[in-house]
Amino acid sequence: MRTKIYFNQLLALVIVFVFSINVNAQKHELHVHKHIRTSVHPNHSKEGDTLVLKVNAAATDTFYVAIFNDADSINLQVTGGNTTLPLLNAGTYHYIVSGIDGKKVSSGHIVVKEPKVRALIAPNPSTVEDTISIKVEAPASESFTLTITDTGDVVLHTLTVTGGKSVLPQLSIGKYSYSLINTNGKTVSKGKIDVKAPKIHSHIHPSVAGDTISLLVVAPETEIFTLSVSDTGDVIIQTLSVHGGSNVLPVLSVGIYNYTLENAFGYIVSRGKIVVKAPKIKSHIHPHHIHAGDTLSIKISADATESFTLNIYTFSDNLVQTITVNGGFNALPVISSGFYYYDLVDSEGYKVSKGKFVILPPKVHTVIAPNPSNAGEATIAVDADVTETFTLNIYNAADLVSTQTIQGGITLLPATLDSGIHFYTVVNAEGDIVSKGRIMIY
Repeated sequence: MRTKIYFNQLLALVIVFVFSINVNAQKHELHVHKHIRTSVHPNHSKEGDTLVLKVNAAATDTFYVAIFNDADSINLQVTGGNTTLPLLNAGTYHYIVSGIDGKKVSSGHIVVKEPKVRALIAPNPSTVEDTISIKVEAPASESFTLTITDTGDVVLHTLTVTGGKSVLPQLSIGKYSYSLINTNGKTVSKGKIDVKAPKIHSHIHPSVAGDTISLLVVAPETEIFTLSVSDTGDVIIQTLSVHGGSNVLPVLSVGIYNYTLENAFGYIVSRGKIVVKAPKIKSHIHPHHIHAGDTLSIKISADATESFTLNIYTFSDNLVQTITVNGGFNALPVISSGFYYYDLVDSEGYKVSKGKFVILPPKVHTVIAPNPSNAGEATIAVDADVTETFTLNIYNAADLVSTQTIQGGITLLPATLDSGIHFYTVVNAEGDIVSKGRIMIY
């Protein structure tokens, strides 16, 4: 009886043990086939970085990992926890993690970027006279190949540099590109180099013809430059050597000029304009508004020993008079009434002054007496010599009612004038209206 009890207990223990093994096996199978969290660190990385795959599973669990892209593929066996991956070339990869039964439990992407090294060109922009250097932010033990190309991608220089600062070869004026390549043949940095002509400040003091023209060059007096002066047609008319500081230039005639300043290395370091104006002298016609026959003069603000040519023109550009005048007051010849302008030319042919003036028709004083009066009673008195002849025109509103020739002195008006208000003009022998007024007849 006791033996039977022992047998039943042993059988129960066996059943429990077998059931426990079966349950654990089922649990293990479920564990293997469910999704497992994985990650790659660092991600995104750069070429050369150490990559670690982390599998959130027990260290005793085994997995298969496939890493691949269009150009490459890697297969490896890992366990739960962290696993260092092989070095990957730059690119984007896909990875799949599978259990030991081949079932996928996780997947993801790995991004590996090209290696980058910060490089700085200084100074940039620079001038041809500067010492140009490249600073590579990497350990001094790292070596790189630096290539410098022109705008046509022609390689001009290839040299080896290290981390830190390296002096570059002398470059002429222009724009360049550079590439920095590491020992694995990867381009880790690229950029531009801009080399400009050196610049020096220069200044021409404004001048008029005959003045001393000076050029100020902002540079040490020991520096020598070649100054080229050209006209507006780019024809070089002066070439001379100048130095830093103030320089007196040759006399230039009136006009606008261009100049360039070239240093000892043949580089144009400065350029500008030279404006030489005609000298100016004040002049004034006196009186400004006069009547024909009045005394006319011109005052010139210059020394009496200076001689000028005075040209007088009508407003239609007809030359009326050309006379020689001097500084100070000069009486002018009689000129008929009209509008005029003039220019004053000095002994070197420069127009140094100009102006305009008006000469009004001559004025003659006339008096009607008595006024008002009866027809045939009134006279006109003309304040002029009896030898001077005038034409008297009498109007009734807009109609000419009487024309007669009169002389200086007193003349009786026509007795035929109707009662009312009349207007009259007195015209001299040259056709100028020299007087006008009103006549009232009862």
